Amino acid sequence: MKRIGEYLEEYIRHLESRNMSPRTVSLRSRMIREFIGVTGLTSIEELVPDRLAAYQRTLAGRGLARSTVIVKLTSLRGFLEFLKERNLCLLEGSVHLGIPRGGRYLPRAVLTEGEVRRILALPDLARPAGMRLRAIMEILYGTGIRKSELLNLALQDLDLRERSLLVRQGKGAVDRLLPVPRRTVGHVRAYIATRRGGLKRRTRRLFLNARDGSAMSDACLQAVMRELGRRARKELGIEKPVTCHVFRHSIASHLLARGLDIRFIQAFLGHAQLASTQIYTRVVRKHASREVQRRHPREKMKIPF
Repeated sequence: MKRIGEYLEEYIRHLESRNMSPRTVSLRSRMIREFIGVTGLTSIEELVPDRLAAYQRTLAGRGLARSTVIVKLTSLRGFLEFLKERNLCLLEGSVHLGIPRGGRYLPRAVLTEGEVRRILALPDLARPAGMRLRAIMEILYGTGIRKSELLNLALQDLDLRERSLLVRQGKGAVDRLLPVPRRTVGHVRAYIATRRGGLKRRTRRLFLNARDGSAMSDACLQAVMRELGRRARKELGIEKPVTCHVFRHSIASHLLARGLDIRFIQAFLGHAQLASTQIYTRVVRKHASREVQRRHPREKMKIPF
């Protein structure tokens, strides 16, 4: 009889066959392994409602954020559904798992247009690393793509003459064609001109590791963005986090504030559901309220009380 870990390996292969991103597969695998470890399961027969209830009580006792609990239980529900479809388990995740309702939270940080302008000017364009960083930021803010989509970009995905960028197999395995701002094209073209020099390893990826010319890794990009955030705090006094996703949040908010139809923004960001995009209307309202308070003439009228 197979141990539960063997069924988990089958489930992982099933997720991979559906073209799910490696990051998502890794996350779900980690969440399910945690469940197996916490409950001490060894076989399918031990998957009973009491075990699930005990696991949920354990999560509740940890004081975890609701979003974290949702991720853990949703991952487990997917595994249970996989087992049930194969008549290996009678439990139904939707019935036996009390998954909290997921709220849509405001982005943790949104840069102002002025802050974006100052951050874009930080890289030293006399150095190849500075040109690469500027090109990365230009594409992140210019097209609003996700970090994983940026790392997967290939040279042929960019049409600099038509000023367009093809995102291949983005989230949900959907392609989308995006316009690229004219000024962004200029910086990307300048980076590409330096990119080929001294290339040791042939790769189609657009962004490369500076050390050996291989495709830029997630760890390398994160290190680059951490250093950018450090410089933004030290040199510009910007305390907000500066990450790939913050650039995405920022351009979505800026486009909405400038009057672009929300359905165009939905297509631009690659959101499957309009509800995912509508969160930015709350961001814009929040900033509008702050600006009204700051600029209201009554705030500057000094009248004796």
